Amino acid sequence: MAIKSFDRTSCRILSGDIEGALQAIAAKHGIVIKAGHGTYSRSGGNFILKVECSTVGQDGTVQTKEAEDFRSYATLYNLQADDLGKTIAFNSERYTISGMRPKATRFPVLARRAKDGKVFCLPVDGVRRALEQQEPGRKKAPDAPVIEKWPHGLQPING
Repeated sequence: MAIKSFDRTSCRILSGDIEGALQAIAAKHGIVIKAGHGTYSRSGGNFILKVECSTVGQDGTVQTKEAEDFRSYATLYNLQADDLGKTIAFNSERYTISGMRPKATRFPVLARRAKDGKVFCLPVDGVRRALEQQEPGRKKAPDAPVIEKWPHGLQPING
């Protein structure tokens, strides 16, 4: 079937076909390739698809951008770089910490739910508390500073 115009349905079908075709290339090179988000033009004549390629570590973990961001930014959130991959109990569910989105202000920690593998965004304070509860000797993180809200999201430089 020839695609005459891109729309949501045709883009999803095409994305799935492209991801399937990329798996042979991924296996050949020992990497993971994943088709990401795509956009199509209003006229339907153009479709852009993001493709992410990741190496696989010696322990079998995929080296995603989110995992690298977690290792890079963990200390800024009073977490430890080796918290990546740890399993925590959060809201009566088990999650494995899988990465971080540093630009997300409310829920920057990414974690994969154990029962179905779905990825969720979690708050840093909740992740810290969960880690402190399961690791009794863990140093407790200081309370986060209180940040006043200013109009239009602006904050003074000199407090």
